[in-house]
Amino acid sequence: LLSRVAGLPLSGLTAYQALFTGRGSSTKGDPLGSVTKGSKVLVLGGNRGPGHLAVQMAHRKGAMVATTVPPSCIHWMVYIGANRVINFREKDWTEHFKGQDFDLILDCVGWATTLEEIDRAAEVLCAGGQYISISNFECFDALGESTERNGRFFKAMVAKADSEDLDALVSWIAYGDLDVFVDQLCPLAEVRHALRESVSGQCRGKVLLCQCSTAKAVPHHFRPRVAAGSRVSSSTMRAWQCFSWEPDFSQAVKGLVCADSSPLPAPSQGQALVRVHFAAADPWDAHLLTGTHSNVLPAPAFPFVPGFDAAGEVVELGSGCSKLEVGDKVVLCLGLRESLCKEADFGPAGAFAEYCVCPERQMSKVPEGIALSRVAGLPLSGLTAYQALFTGRGSSTKGDPLGSVTKGSKVLVLGGNRGPGHLAVQMAHRKGAMVATTVPPSCIHWMVYIGANRVINFREKDWTEHFKGQDFDLILDCVGWATTLEEIDRAAEVLCAGGQYISISNFECFDALGESTERNGRFFKAMVAKADSEDLDALVSWIAYGDLDVFVDQLCPLAEVRHALRESVSGQCRGKVLLCQCSTAKAVPHHFRPRVAAGSRVSSSTMRAWQCFSWEPDFSQAVKGLVCADSSPLPAPSQGQALVRVHFAAADPWDAHLLTGTHSNVLPAPAFPFVPGFDAAGEVVELGSGCSKLEVGDKVVLCLGLRESLCKEADFGPAGAFAEYCVCP
Repeated sequence: LLSRVAGLPLSGLTAYQALFTGRGSSTKGDPLGSVTKGSKVLVLGGNRGPGHLAVQMAHRKGAMVATTVPPSCIHWMVYIGANRVINFREKDWTEHFKGQDFDLILDCVGWATTLEEIDRAAEVLCAGGQYISISNFECFDALGESTERNGRFFKAMVAKADSEDLDALVSWIAYGDLDVFVDQLCPLAEVRHALRESVSGQCRGKVLLCQCSTAKAVPHHFRPRVAAGSRVSSSTMRAWQCFSWEPDFSQAVKGLVCADSSPLPAPSQGQALVRVHFAAADPWDAHLLTGTHSNVLPAPAFPFVPGFDAAGEVVELGSGCSKLEVGDKVVLCLGLRESLCKEADFGPAGAFAEYCVCPERQMSKVPEGIALSRVAGLPLSGLTAYQALFTGRGSSTKGDPLGSVTKGSKVLVLGGNRGPGHLAVQMAHRKGAMVATTVPPSCIHWMVYIGANRVINFREKDWTEHFKGQDFDLILDCVGWATTLEEIDRAAEVLCAGGQYISISNFECFDALGESTERNGRFFKAMVAKADSEDLDALVSWIAYGDLDVFVDQLCPLAEVRHALRESVSGQCRGKVLLCQCSTAKAVPHHFRPRVAAGSRVSSSTMRAWQCFSWEPDFSQAVKGLVCADSSPLPAPSQGQALVRVHFAAADPWDAHLLTGTHSNVLPAPAFPFVPGFDAAGEVVELGSGCSKLEVGDKVVLCLGLRESLCKEADFGPAGAFAEYCVCP
């Protein structure tokens, strides 16, 4: 997916060339790092764009990696590969690591601003070690032509935009050896917000920009529609509705209706009205639309709004609520049984809408600094995995306790790439269990990355034969594998005596066992997660400390509910499919429906683009001075260039430097007005002459380059990614 690589180019090339040189060099033309197995690497600012990628790259090469981060990112750094992590607010890294002979220090925060600080940093490096900074060039220029100081070498660098190095990074992502973490996703209309966040130093990874059909489409988590403490003024909302069960899933999905004037629900006692920022599509939504598992899920009252998982903002509280306040960010699980039972005074379901009502006991408050998009896919899948492995507040459909996984347990997850599966792999791994899983071939490397010890391609191997006699303590079936008693008997041969097989599907087969859950000395149980804030609180805290990540395969607007549901049941997703609000139901994102047919030139001669008209030393004023032009001229590709429709762009601190004229000794002055933005991912819509590597319709990731697009000889740029289209060599 383009969203997985959009934040890669500038940050990835910076980290890659700093650590391994690649096609890069210092600002004075010297080679950079040569990190290998056993090297000692210190990354200052491991939570930032280049920093979190450098931590992963050095770890993959077998280096010992240390890093400095704010306290909220400490556990996350350990999760992605750091061996030693310190809170820079509490400890002086030059004192903490003094005399520890690091081979390379990568400064992603611009720490060294004086020669005195350079001398202090030298005491952390080994003889011949390198301190590489991606900022504060003026200080390094003061060293003169020599880069040496006390037997250590101090270098500044600007990444070189080169497809050879970028190809290497894309292949790392494709094989699951590298992940670009996205802290926030903003529409193109919110460039100013994205830039402010990118320079704040508090982001975990990158801030991305995506296209919307209107420049006024501002997502939920940046600008609430209602002021904190106020009830939304309208009595209606946009919501998807199902009017009847339809056994055929494709027909059931087609039968969904998007109602623009659905009644706005009102919270009863102990309930909250929540403005939905994100919702998650789940296979259980498909079961609810088709009437599958009607013995477990009661028939809903028609019409109803599908969707069980949501994250958003509390806009109104019913009486008796003591845990939450209006304005709180929350994540919630409407619950399978809870919202469908006859006693429920909310639901059924209801997340595929602009607002929903949920009991306070089924909601968790999201800590400050955690983006709602990071927890929106957590509730149903997370509670299912958590209760299956550790019981928590859950139980089987017959009321029996579930798993009790501990250190040394052996756990097998069928369908580790799915929503509950990829979370179960991480949870079991964190508890010290030996984790095996079955996945499609494209997910094998990813499973190893998130903690699986053994992974098999289910298309090539029969897991019951491969793991026969290996005495697993627990098998979590996320795919509905066991459909007959014969298959249950085959699964029993993989379990140890007293082991458990827990299925989150195929309840009819398990009902055939009768009252007893035992079969050949093993126990077979079906489960439906219990929506409970206590368990959900535990999961949110895991995410806050970096011990768990919900991987998002696709992000769709609310208008694309049908697409999201089809993807969620395909079995090919890596993690979850999320839905987000847009200001219009017609806002369909780039990677689902291109505006132009492959092979055709876009018909318009203009595009929407952000423009900067002059340098402004004060960053806050520089950002305010950006103008969104709806009729900016569409660029034309010259020889060796491609015109790319931008699906995602990434905001970077270098954009701030370009707007303010910082590092003007390194970055040449651009021709005004210009379009900011150096990183983008999108689709090729036109090729200039002499292009041999690409074809129209190709999905690409690109780096417009700091020096490359700003030099006088450049026949593209300067920069240009914060627009609907850009030209790149």
